[in-house]
Amino acid sequence: MEIKFLITLTSDELEAGFLELEEIGSVVGYIELIFGEFVYGFIPEVPIPPNMQGLFNLSIWFEQLTEACLILNNSNYVIINDINSYNSWIEIKKEADKLYISDLKSTNKTNKGMLELLPLESYREGKWRNEIVDITDFVGKVKNSAEKFTEELLRLNKYYNNLRWFQRIQENIKQINNYK
Repeated sequence: MEIKFLITLTSDELEAGFLELEEIGSVVGYIELIFGEFVYGFIPEVPIPPNMQGLFNLSIWFEQLTEACLILNNSNYVIINDINSYNSWIEIKKEADKLYISDLKSTNKTNKGMLELLPLESYREGKWRNEIVDITDFVGKVKNSAEKFTEELLRLNKYYNNLRWFQRIQENIKQINNYK
C-alpha cells in the first residue's frame, strides 16, 4: 500500500492569516491511494500551475484516514466516504492482522456520514475488491502520510496549526502511536 498526495495552495492561502484560513475551511489537492495494482484517486503527471486548485479535499481525506485507523483498533469494519464523489466508498474489513480493502459504489448515500461502521444497504462493487493489506502497513502508511501532510502545511503557512481540523488530524496521529 502507498499514499501519495499533492497540496495545491493558492498564493492567497500561502499568505493568509488564521481567520482567512478558517474561512477557507480546507486544503485541496490531489491524492492517490495505491493498493497493489489498483489506484484510488489521481495525481496529474504534468507540472501543475501554482494556482490550480486540486480535485480532492485533502484535509478531510487525512482526517478520515487517521480516524479509520483509530476505529480499526476496536472494530473490524469501517467504510470511508469519498466526499468528492457522489457514490464512492472505500470499504475496509479487518480479519486478524489483515485488511481487505474494496472500492464500492452506492447511489443510496443520503444521511450517511464520512465514516460508517456498518455496511451499505445497497451497493455495487467498484473496480477492485478485497485487496489484502497488512494492518500494520496500512496504519503506518496513513500515519506517515498524515505527518508529512501536516508538516508540509506548516512549512507553507504556520497558521494551519491553529485550525480545528488540523488539530484533529494531529491528535489522531498521536492516538495512532498508541495503536495496539
